[in-house]
Amino acid sequence: MLTSPRFRYVYLAVLSWVFSAVNLLSGEHSQFVEIKDREFRLAGQPYRFVGVNYWYAPLLGLQAEPGDRKRLIRELDTLKRLGLTNLRILALAERSSASQLRQFAQDAPGQFSEAWFDGLDFALAEMDKRGMKAVLCLTNYWNWSGGLPQYLSWAGGGPVVPDEAPWPERNRYVIDFYGHAEAEHLAALATEKLVKRRNRYSGRNYREDPTIMSWQICNEARPGTWEQTAAIRVSMIQWFARASEHLRALHVRQLISSGCEGVFGCNGDEDLFRKINALPQIDYVTAHLWPENWAWYNPRWPDETYSVTEALSIAFLNQHIQIATDLGKPLVLEEFGIARDGASYSPQATTTSRDRFLALVGETWLASIKRHGAFQGFNVWSWSGEAEPREDWGVVWNPGEPMIGDNPSEPQGWYSISEADRETVNLLTSLAAQGGFIARHLQRSPFK
Repeated sequence: MLTSPRFRYVYLAVLSWVFSAVNLLSGEHSQFVEIKDREFRLAGQPYRFVGVNYWYAPLLGLQAEPGDRKRLIRELDTLKRLGLTNLRILALAERSSASQLRQFAQDAPGQFSEAWFDGLDFALAEMDKRGMKAVLCLTNYWNWSGGLPQYLSWAGGGPVVPDEAPWPERNRYVIDFYGHAEAEHLAALATEKLVKRRNRYSGRNYREDPTIMSWQICNEARPGTWEQTAAIRVSMIQWFARASEHLRALHVRQLISSGCEGVFGCNGDEDLFRKINALPQIDYVTAHLWPENWAWYNPRWPDETYSVTEALSIAFLNQHIQIATDLGKPLVLEEFGIARDGASYSPQATTTSRDRFLALVGETWLASIKRHGAFQGFNVWSWSGEAEPREDWGVVWNPGEPMIGDNPSEPQGWYSISEADRETVNLLTSLAAQGGFIARHLQRSPFK
């Protein structure tokens, strides 16, 4: 028996090291968000989160306009304090004549902007200091950030169809990306450029950085218009398969997600949505919920349309919870929101219906957590922090204006949530606290 204090110290030190090594190998104390027993886990514990979309974080991280690193630091501090620590970020953007943005990650095929990557490096490094998690969206179906339309154009697909064009025309253009070898190759090169990068501030390699929860293949990829053929749907599934396999082949340690917005975004084709999210390299299911965009809700007539919105939204959530349950994967509702009361864009307008809607989603999420359900996290659209739109009549973003949560091609102030929206912020903070408390007391068992 070891009785000497010196030997006792050595013995305890070795024993501690052994236990630490065992825990590390078992993943119980990993700082990566992982999936075990069909649930998100972090540091060996259930991980349930309330987060925000903060798509413009790399732009705030820029050292030139529209960058504002002091604001970024203040807002990250605020989000941390509020418990809203999962941020969905636009990691790449492609220069396009159809975009209102003026700073991009890629200015031409293979011509990358170190300024953009430096801004993203800074944002992630600051998140790392605060123990926050990022979902990095790698491209976009919509042309406001370049996205699939710009890759197709660079690959010889002709000029990008502008926003002013009819909706069917825009959709028919974008879907030619799927199966276009050169366009897919250009997107894959950009992904590889980012994944292999080393963060200049944290010193972490991106593919080994636990600050990143997930690599997201594409924001809201769609199969075109409702009249598109079965062949387009097959091409879309095959692209998701290739893109997810490419990510895994790059040895990323993080999760992979599709970024699909749900059955509605698949033009009502539940089988298509299931097949994309059933792919072996897709780790969890994503969905977006947009009652106003889908003509369920009209903020000018809330009394006439809100009850319908609530019923359809509950049905939507239950449908996607069931799909995720059937696939044996967690579900994240990563975009949702409705406008301010009266369809106002003014930051002074009330948010009664919005808060009621957010509470509905939050209550559904809490109920799922309590029964070990598939619905395990959500990111509200979208965080504006301390900034507000300069006008109150819904104009698009222009250079020189503050970056806020609404994307630059949409009316500024439509869905954005600022720190000054106290009722909304208090609601989200309360939901985050409740979800965290429940998660800490969950017994280890797969969801039902």
